[in-house]
Amino acid sequence: MPKGLGLHTATKISESSDNLQDSSSPNELVDLWALANGQTGFEAAEGYKLELSCDDLKAGQEIICFDSSTSQSLYSLSAMDKELCISRSHPQKNTTTIQVSAPTLQEPNSSSPLIATIFPKLAELMAIDKSSSAAIEHRLDRKSSTILQTEAVERAYRQEASNLLYDSESHKYYLIHPSLLEDGSPAAIPIEVYSNAGTPREIKILAPGSASPLIELSFESLHLDIYTKAVTSYSSLYLLDTLLSTTLVLLLHLHRARCSSPVRLTSPATSAIPFYEPPPTFSTPLPSQTTKKDRHFASRSKFFFTKRGKPHSKKKPQQDDEESATATIQGSRDPSMTAKLPHPPTSTFQIIDPADERLPRPTRAVLRILYWGFECLFWALGVLVNLLAMLVVGLGKLVKLL
Repeated sequence: MPKGLGLHTATKISESSDNLQDSSSPNELVDLWALANGQTGFEAAEGYKLELSCDDLKAGQEIICFDSSTSQSLYSLSAMDKELCISRSHPQKNTTTIQVSAPTLQEPNSSSPLIATIFPKLAELMAIDKSSSAAIEHRLDRKSSTILQTEAVERAYRQEASNLLYDSESHKYYLIHPSLLEDGSPAAIPIEVYSNAGTPREIKILAPGSASPLIELSFESLHLDIYTKAVTSYSSLYLLDTLLSTTLVLLLHLHRARCSSPVRLTSPATSAIPFYEPPPTFSTPLPSQTTKKDRHFASRSKFFFTKRGKPHSKKKPQQDDEESATATIQGSRDPSMTAKLPHPPTSTFQIIDPADERLPRPTRAVLRILYWGFECLFWALGVLVNLLAMLVVGLGKLVKLL
């Protein structure tokens, strides 16, 4: 049995062939791919089964995947600090990959329960495509076409962008989707996280107003069950991408919260309540403050386990720990808006990143000034050393001539 969620290295068991046989094959997942693209008019299976895996769980650069029976990733989440990129790959064509969503991970609290806003990329692209076609048909000028496109994207955002929330009072998670209505208002889709004596069991995303699951993830078998009949009964064409993105974001949120605060919230008698305490506050040490010994220990820890408790990971080429990655994320409301993902501190003496949003703004300003002053001091010392070196060389040449 697994000892818990939230440690730094994901594993799977290669010997666990029984589990792999239960996962859907790439041929079976072709229909799921079509459903996720919003295609209708064909008979899909009542459900599909994916396998949970993690290629990398290095702090701030996590990679979490849902795979087919051949260990080929169908949905994958790549994190760069708080900026996330969720993509979907064709089950039969490795080169065909589309971006599903690009949410930003938030730290919920009593005043702001938001964890992430998930806006399906296909909904945005469809809005842009339709508005562009309308602009061409009516021969609109460039300014009018841009306004029409912006309004179309905003309208799609209001219809398809959902919010993943954490209620700190009830310790419950919810997904608010504007297209799923209940009594004329957006329905709150309940998300149940179960544990037993502190051991992770399963996550269920339930249909609004019922106990029927839409998505069900078991930590014992590492299997994700997708109930397509229930999912496709709703009007949103992009609900499948939204639910899978929600599950991946929630896994990352729970993992980071567990790493920061490994204290259990529940006892065996109250196992229905989520076993993670609320996310860390400003007083929590930054990831850069962890000691080298702690990082060395964490790199050998386990994230996901099967019933046998043996490590099982998908092999992947090693990458340089000091490599900094930059990605461009398209804005959710305005497709012309782009932003670069944050880089780690470039100066070796920066123990705390002054760009960390968890710090108060005055503190970040003081840190920037402090680090800038040190950089100026080091630069001046470097110039002085170079001048002294040139002086020594010149004196050596003069002595040689004499």
